[in-house]
Order: sequence, then C-alpha cells, then structure tokens
Amino acid sequence: MELTTKDKLAAIAHEIGHIIFFFLENKSIDEELKADEFACKMGLSIELLGLLEKIKRANIYDEATSKYLEWRLMTIKEYIHNFKS
Repeated sequence: MELTTKDKLAAIAHEIGHIIFFFLENKSIDEELKADEFACKMGLSIELLGLLEKIKRANIYDEATSKYLEWRLMTIKEYIHNFKS
C-alpha cells in the first residue's frame, strides 16, 4: 500500500487525536471516532477518508474490524457532508 504525504499527515493527526483524547476527553466515547474527529477538525477529513479507504481495499482485517472500518468511513463522510452544508 502506497501512502501519500497527505495520507501520512491524516494518520499523524488521527494519532494526535488519540493522545488528546487520552488526557482530556470522556473515556466512555468511542476513542477511534474521537481521533478521527480530531483529524477532520485539523482539515484532513478528505485525506483521512482516502487513507481509510486504502486500508479497507488492502483487505487486511477480519470481518468485524472491516465492518467497524466501514462505520468509521460513513461517520467521516457524514462529517464532510455536514461541514459543507
């Protein structure tokens, strides 16, 4: 899987979201979605969407994780749609 610089920036922003979430946020909220949200708020929603779609196409996860990835993709698409509205 080849990653662009923008893919890598989206991944880094997502991981920073994990760090912020760990120290500042309510732990009852889905950590992956909060990390995705941070990357989107950093202006990397399209890039994160592209990265996660590449990961999905790589077909490296089991069925349950793949379904969870689909849910994350849908959530990011909703974020993008709501942001443009």
